[in-house]
Amino acid sequence: MYMNFLKKYKKYKKYNNQKIKKIIEKDHYENYKMKKITIFSSLYNCNQYIDNYLNCLKNLNEFENHKLIIWNVLDSNNMETNKKIDNFCENKKNIKLLKKTR
Repeated sequence: MYMNFLKKYKKYKKYNNQKIKKIIEKDHYENYKMKKITIFSSLYNCNQYIDNYLNCLKNLNEFENHKLIIWNVLDSNNMETNKKIDNFCENKKNIKLLKKTR
């Protein structure tokens, strides 16, 4: 990676190795940060899995920068599960909740 960087950016040859490594790390982080994903989920009969699923979503790195589209089939889940889903989606601009019945 270091050699590829030098070939691509010859103007940085005047810097020492530590400075170049910092530039590479910063460049890599900025490229990583720009990538976004969209998650599509269909929640059907998910009562036993909903807590784990919502915790996994909460623990995603930079979750607020990604999009989540949830299709919740209301009458397949119990009321408690539907409330958990509603509470999770509440006040989050990056989540779109679609509610449907069978």
